[in-house]
Amino acid sequence: NAKVNIDYVLTEADGKMWDVSVAFRAGGETLDVPSASLSGDRYSVSAGQRRIVWDPLLTSYTNRSVLADLEITLSAESVDEKRYLIIDMTEGAVNGKAAAIWPVSYTNEVVDADGDGKWDREFKTTKMVFRRIEAGAFTMGVPMTEYGTHGKAPVPERQHQVVISRPFYMGVFPLTAKQFRQVRAYWGNTTYGKSEETSAHPANGGGVTYNALRGSVGDGINWPTTMHAVLDDPSVEVFDKTSGSPANNMSFLAWFRRHVPGLVVDLPTEAQWEYCCRAGTSPHSFYNGVNIDSSEYQASVTLPAPGIESIARTKNNSQVYDADTGKWSTPEADGTEYGPCDVGSYDPNDWGLYDMHGNVNELCLDWFNNATLSDETDPKGPYESPESTARRVYRGGGFSNWPSDSRAGFRGACNPGLGYANFGCRLAIHLD
Repeated sequence: NAKVNIDYVLTEADGKMWDVSVAFRAGGETLDVPSASLSGDRYSVSAGQRRIVWDPLLTSYTNRSVLADLEITLSAESVDEKRYLIIDMTEGAVNGKAAAIWPVSYTNEVVDADGDGKWDREFKTTKMVFRRIEAGAFTMGVPMTEYGTHGKAPVPERQHQVVISRPFYMGVFPLTAKQFRQVRAYWGNTTYGKSEETSAHPANGGGVTYNALRGSVGDGINWPTTMHAVLDDPSVEVFDKTSGSPANNMSFLAWFRRHVPGLVVDLPTEAQWEYCCRAGTSPHSFYNGVNIDSSEYQASVTLPAPGIESIARTKNNSQVYDADTGKWSTPEADGTEYGPCDVGSYDPNDWGLYDMHGNVNELCLDWFNNATLSDETDPKGPYESPESTARRVYRGGGFSNWPSDSRAGFRGACNPGLGYANFGCRLAIHLD
């Protein structure tokens, strides 16, 4: 029942950072040891004396089992060679079925064949790119006085200190319509066209609800009670959007994971999302340092918001304001000038992530909690919805929202079974 200290020395690290993996064998058999039972110096490790701790109580290997000839093997991979993780989705789903195991590769540099300094279009359509985000701490939330803050005390955006204790990978772009199609064999945008022209638009609408992404049958798949479990149950039948006939109900993420076995692909937690949005710029409302409390910004209700139009797709630059009627409209619902736009059309933040402000509201794992938020390490939100109407968190603002709703600290809540044109998601890869 005692914890096991695994002490090691990392030498000849060449000044780099390394991820250390652990493998267990007993009696010649490989043991299935969950990552959650391991803590300590596993990720982004530099040279020197280090320790990993194994807690057998978090596994099935306790004093009820005799582990003869236990062997523990460590191996290390350079973090510097894994800055970006790329999933090649070129061989898409066929009739809604996972047709292939997708190749996974790494690179340190942006793949930029056309020389514009940005990721080529294929990384928004038939490939998906993730940026490695290192562990760290930040101030989550905003002051009560920030312009656009919703609610009164206790403010749902209240400032508190959060520690992200381990690295993870965050999608460089929101999930797009074409990427959705590669997983499920039908288009993932329901409002602004279903074609190659809009294939790099964010996936949105009814196919991108929380339940459609993660599953909705029973409490067993509800984050965080079962952590990163998703619905993958062929015995459950639901209406199939493509053929109109009953189909096995396996959630989007269950389909996705079948293509990339071994990768824990999921939505980010709310804390991970804001950590990535701020990208080390706390406490600014926007990652380029725009002061939303300025009178210049607050006077911009009918004009492009100063400083924000270069980083975010919001109401001010995606719709048209009619001064005579005082109304906003989207004249060309099937075009590309208005409504959502290709992901990556605006400037990225300091961590190379695009559209963290605007374009589509992005779903997160957590139940929405309107209570006072407290200092925490790796927060996962409440284990069940504290509200009478259960709602999940969304962040970032959408193309039809005011710029103030795309602030880094803005928190919204939505019914997990409903989808909207200005709602989408961004995927993450969890290293736990």
